[in-house]
Amino acid sequence: MTDTTTMDRMRLIRAHLEATSRGRSPSPEQVGIWLRELEEIPAEDLDHAIRAARRHHAEATDRGKRWGRLTPDDVLMLYTSGRIKDDGPPESPDCPHGCSAGLVSVLDSGQLAYTVRCTCPSGEWYLRHPVFGKGSTVEGALSRGWVLARPVSTIPPAHREWLEARTSCVGAETAMREYRKRLLP
Repeated sequence: MTDTTTMDRMRLIRAHLEATSRGRSPSPEQVGIWLRELEEIPAEDLDHAIRAARRHHAEATDRGKRWGRLTPDDVLMLYTSGRIKDDGPPESPDCPHGCSAGLVSVLDSGQLAYTVRCTCPSGEWYLRHPVFGKGSTVEGALSRGWVLARPVSTIPPAHREWLEARTSCVGAETAMREYRKRLLP
């Protein structure tokens, strides 16, 4: 492990321990124990593994099946058993490329469609994916002159919300007609 990776792991562990102890800082020894005990978990999986163990521990505590504090053994047990569910990429509603769960469709100069990883937080989730993690990003594709396969919505979020609410009341056609009359300049 590099020093940077070790420091990142220490910061991550410290943050999780502070979160589970109502903001009290853990001792350096406690962080060191967690660091040593969890060294078999790859750095890219560590945060997800600890979060999943925290969630599992809290649910079990609520059901009366567990008590006490979260330990490194709890994290290792879940991680090695394969019971950690991967929730998929996080949502990124403000993505400038209008990605769909971290992936973007682009067209090359011959109008062939490709799917590439987005550069927003949703796209970063794919860095550990064997295909999309090593492939091109949307920024790389756009720099080669490729274009987005579907245009990014230019409707402001507030307008989109109004349209969705109005569509459920009067239907899509009437809602669009009202939108054009009232909200468009």
